[in-house]
Amino acid sequence: MNSIVSKKNFLILLIIITAAGGIIRFINITYSSLWADELYSMLSIYPGNTWYEILYMQRTYQPPGYFMLLWEWTKIFGYTEFSARLLSVLGGTLAIFLTGMLGKKIRNETLGLLLALLVAFNPSQIYYSLEARFYIFTYCIAVCSLWLHWHLLTTKSRNFLLYFILAGINALLCYFHHFGLFFVFGLFVHDTIVYFREKNLPYYIRKIVTYALSALFYAPWFFWGLLRGMSTTTFWLKEIDVWKYFSYYMSYPFVINILLTLLVVYFIIVICKRENFNYTLFPVIVVFVILLPVLYSLIRIPILVDRYGMVMVPAIYIMIGMSIIDLSKRVNHKARVIASGVLVCLIIIPGVYLSLINKKGLTKQPWREMSEWLKKQPDYATTNIYAEGILLKNRFTIDFYLLPQKAAKHIDNLTLGTDNKMYLVETTGVWSIPDSILNLAKKYYSIQSVNLQESNMYFGRIYVCTKK
Repeated sequence: MNSIVSKKNFLILLIIITAAGGIIRFINITYSSLWADELYSMLSIYPGNTWYEILYMQRTYQPPGYFMLLWEWTKIFGYTEFSARLLSVLGGTLAIFLTGMLGKKIRNETLGLLLALLVAFNPSQIYYSLEARFYIFTYCIAVCSLWLHWHLLTTKSRNFLLYFILAGINALLCYFHHFGLFFVFGLFVHDTIVYFREKNLPYYIRKIVTYALSALFYAPWFFWGLLRGMSTTTFWLKEIDVWKYFSYYMSYPFVINILLTLLVVYFIIVICKRENFNYTLFPVIVVFVILLPVLYSLIRIPILVDRYGMVMVPAIYIMIGMSIIDLSKRVNHKARVIASGVLVCLIIIPGVYLSLINKKGLTKQPWREMSEWLKKQPDYATTNIYAEGILLKNRFTIDFYLLPQKAAKHIDNLTLGTDNKMYLVETTGVWSIPDSILNLAKKYYSIQSVNLQESNMYFGRIYVCTKK
């Protein structure tokens, strides 16, 4: 397990990688406007809301951890898209450093630097570091949980404070996303497997108490929010795509994703069997974070959303990184140097390309662009705006960009013929003005369609309706 990097150089290199990853995130912090889910985050933590209102709004959707954090953050740093995204950028930058420390903990400094590079320049990691949502924070918390869990697993420490901290971390993960439950269950299953293998009852009891404490910490939300969410019978997802769910955070072309998957298989078949039974922790986590949502999807409703799998990503990265290091030892020094250079380029180029060249990959929905176009219209203040989208506590999705002087109306509140002029707003692939309404509107209005696009990428339309 010797590392080719000294402990002193490791910290210096990790800080450099972390800084580089943070910079390529920060430079695009407001490149794209907040999209629908981010606007939901902003509407949920509107400054006028109370903490109870925030909790109440999340009951059937997501746990409240991120929203409470964002609420407090924007109180201090302002209720703006920059402020909201800055929190995620900081979370994404922290993820790089934490992953490097996790790799060092699991094996050595070499693995730590390899994993830090992977996180710093991985397109999915960059993408979710630029989104005012909770995904990047579930990754960070999962990394912290893995670090401490591994420490206890390998040392069998009797320091009860560490077990208490781990209980809090695992509960916090569940408060940030429901899929944290599957992650924690994977930890529990692995601890049980280890117990039957090692018969270390005192350690196993300490871990059982840890999980019991996590359940106790999580119980308020379980009974008040999660059970209500589980009663939901409809969801926007219509299919179960296990491959997309597993491979999403590799974010590379299909052939490369296949090769990375083969590295995961290599880790399970070769490294776990040959080196250390404790390494089975990582495939066990991945199995349960895939298996349990799939079972729920088959029994009730599909919930296998690709980005929800962020909690298992640290385990996937570890398996890939360790397989790369292991295979590199099987070639001579010259080949290893050449392969290392090629590997570093393959890791870095996709993130640099996304951040500096192919920025359309960061484009989401054009709410800001639409509002800017509308504000330039001379009759903006007196003309009604109608749209599809999220309506939360009498605040509409696009209102974040229209407020304080303007608010949109939901398309359901449209009474054709009553407005002398109106603007109908839709976004591609998410919310559109129904053809039935447009066809009826043509009886009363002359309709001009204004398309919004960027670099030949069409992503929205505004219908300008003037009464005949």
